[in-house]
Amino acid sequence: MGRNMKLNERARSGVPADLRRFFSYRLAALNRSLVKQGGRYFSSAVGLSVPEWRVITMLGCDGELFATELADKALLDPGQSSRVTRSLVSRSILSERADPADGRRTLYALTTTGKAVFNRTIGFAAERQAMLIAALTPEEVAAFDRILDKLMKWSTDCGGET
Repeated sequence: MGRNMKLNERARSGVPADLRRFFSYRLAALNRSLVKQGGRYFSSAVGLSVPEWRVITMLGCDGELFATELADKALLDPGQSSRVTRSLVSRSILSERADPADGRRTLYALTTTGKAVFNRTIGFAAERQAMLIAALTPEEVAAFDRILDKLMKWSTDCGGET
């Protein structure tokens, strides 16, 4: 009890009065801004939305994935993932097939067209990554990576997902 009370007191003492100064709010706002900017970037560069690009990239990196794995790795909710995969299948970018071990599960993979899209878009993704990193010094990038790793571990340890 004493340890938790001290943690709670310490946490409350650092709580800003303005929600916009909360650390988690600022991370969410940064994510929202990056997704919007990324959407414009990928749409103009390769004609893809961010969710489409994420699905294509996950399959390009991991190969065939179950629908649930794909949604999780692409950071999409199941409904959004379903809409994106349906769209990409209809455009012959993805193939889908039933899991031979459990016909209720769907496996997705890139088609030949999808592999070409992945190969074309990965260069644009690297370019965007370089533009983002250019806003920071190499030391800041290294520190930010360490901080993100720590926060992701903390979140996972507390029952969150990564």
